[in-house]
Amino acid sequence: DPFSALVPEGALADYERGQALARSRSGILLIKDHGIAYALAVGEGSPAAAAGIERGDVIATLAGVDTRSEPIWKLQRRLAGEPGETLTARIVRQGEPSEKTLTLASYTAPAPRLEEERGVPILHLARIEKGDAALVRALVEPLGAKGASKLLIDLQAVGGGDAEEAFAIAALFAQGELGRLESKGERVCEFPSEAAPIWKGELALAVDGGTFGAGEIVAAVLEKRAGAKTVGLKTFGWAGE
Repeated sequence: DPFSALVPEGALADYERGQALARSRSGILLIKDHGIAYALAVGEGSPAAAAGIERGDVIATLAGVDTRSEPIWKLQRRLAGEPGETLTARIVRQGEPSEKTLTLASYTAPAPRLEEERGVPILHLARIEKGDAALVRALVEPLGAKGASKLLIDLQAVGGGDAEEAFAIAALFAQGELGRLESKGERVCEFPSEAAPIWKGELALAVDGGTFGAGEIVAAVLEKRAGAKTVGLKTFGWAGE
């Protein structure tokens, strides 16, 4: 798929380091699609956001290197540099080029949060990491007592992350066999959920092209097991409204 990459065996350590640190040092979820590198997501309050880089920006050069000729794992290695390191990025936004200066730092994506729009609670997930299921539970459990009957989960630009935690979040809303993780066709582990869901009302999901990895797991499970429907965050609505 567009997010796949070939990594030489000798570069595996660099690749894994970039996977682990690139986003937490820069705030950019960087991908390459047909040779073009662009910011699939830019974290709120991240170094990239402070530099003026926005979601959807094409990253034409990074640290003086043409990104079309640089494999994704090498670009991620650059973004996984030490805090305080400065990178110059030439971006293209709606056909207009400009230069941005990105200073790497230790960055943690915002924790799950709950907001309300038009009387409907919206659960925003900027990440899916260890411990987030407990945070989601604490936010969602009180909603029923407050009379809420509809919930929208915003999974836009939620890519990568912890797959097992994704199933733990899905288990809060769905019951039964949620799915399994496999590696090279071998079954690794299954994720049954026997506990009753903490949410009884209607459920909708906001997804986009950046919903993949852990975010895609949550979306797929909730569509199949919890009857969730997919909507646009800016134009969300339920049947009859």
